[in-house]
Amino acid sequence: MAVKPASFAFGDTKFGTKVIKTVTVTNKQTRSVSLSKSLSGPNVSDFSFSGGTCTANLAAKTSCTILVTFTPGVLGSESATLTVAASPDANSPYFVAFSVAGTIPETVYPATLSYGTVSRSSSKTLKTTITNKSPFTISISSSISGGNAGDFTNTGGGTCGASLAGNLACTIAIKFKPTTTTLETSTLSVVVPEDPTSPHSVKLTGTGS
Repeated sequence: MAVKPASFAFGDTKFGTKVIKTVTVTNKQTRSVSLSKSLSGPNVSDFSFSGGTCTANLAAKTSCTILVTFTPGVLGSESATLTVAASPDANSPYFVAFSVAGTIPETVYPATLSYGTVSRSSSKTLKTTITNKSPFTISISSSISGGNAGDFTNTGGGTCGASLAGNLACTIAIKFKPTTTTLETSTLSVVVPEDPTSPHSVKLTGTGS
């Protein structure tokens, strides 16, 4: 028997998405074998069987597939193990290790706030939205940096606080009040400690007139 690959390493995976991996089981014997499969491990509830061609028996000199689906369910890294048992087979059972680098609970959209042309005697406010797609509370902080950071300010008029409960969204409101008549740019940095891909950068751009 051969069960390949022996492991799968997932990258950072967003809540609300599913990732399917294929495991191939090959019977190298000259007789059929009976098969069984199971999942175990710290995050077994986030892994499931979603199809494939393997049944309770595998004919001699043939192969079949097991499809395993991963759906993020916790914050941070995840892992589980697929066990494939075959009989008769002196080397059974076989193990396939699944590991997930980290889970991404939120999205930040849009990634650019374009203010266009704004009179220096007025101002314009735009918002970016943070959506927590996980059922867990996440922490949020933000800052503005760049050459024209002084002309872009967090008005506090958004709905985001220091934390955001699961399955909710909030906004960060950024006001642009130009002091020049040239193109101005800065960057809003959104930090979510529970997200391994944080911080998220939102480009701020506008021109004074």
